[in-house]
Amino acid sequence: MPNSLKNRIGPALTLFGAAVFLSACAGGPPPFAVGVYPPRLDQQVLAEATVERSGTVLLVHNNSQMILGPGRMWVNQEFSHPVDAIVIGETVQFDLSEFRNEFGERFRAGGFWATERPKRVGLVQIEPEADGARLLGLVVVADELK
Repeated sequence: MPNSLKNRIGPALTLFGAAVFLSACAGGPPPFAVGVYPPRLDQQVLAEATVERSGTVLLVHNNSQMILGPGRMWVNQEFSHPVDAIVIGETVQFDLSEFRNEFGERFRAGGFWATERPKRVGLVQIEPEADGARLLGLVVVADELK
């Protein structure tokens, strides 16, 4: 390799390495992090709003007498996902792998290519964006891992 080419590649690699290092050290949460579960909010349990899990899919059935959301849906007090309004009588489907915790980690939903044992769904709540004083607890009626 000619010396002139070596003289150009060395500084370029140094600049590239410095840029990668500085971007990794930039701090702050990753862009997909969603915040921390609100532990101090009161909870109202809606017995008519139920959740079923079938494999990697979460089905929310709103048979209550109120609109759920819009806001943030929390699973197991750790993982969350934005939720639009779920009207009375509507059933909405969510992909569990889209739920993230405060560090940006995905919910271990399982599935064919999963390398780790899937997490169970034990608690599902909706934090309405219009009401910052309570959580709406949904009843988990089935957690079928496939």
